[in-house]
Amino acid sequence: MSRQLHRLENLLLIGALASLAAWLVGKAAELKGLHRQYQANTIRTRNVLSTCYLGCEVIESARETMTLIDFRQALRALRIDRFAYALAA
Repeated sequence: MSRQLHRLENLLLIGALASLAAWLVGKAAELKGLHRQYQANTIRTRNVLSTCYLGCEVIESARETMTLIDFRQALRALRIDRFAYALAA
């Protein structure tokens, strides 16, 4: 039983890390203005795609290059979002 629990914990960790990676790529793509290339409609006033979905699409297409600066900006946005959610709670 403990072996199965250990495997489940490892799978959950892998899933959490993959979600974080997809979110970071998606946020970097949003900050670069690439999200409009991936949405089907023409709404320009708000984001249509979720950040994680956008990240998965950018990773899958592999046509965009992300720099270290892009990821630093995405991490900075994560810190700002986390702070805003903490204040709202």
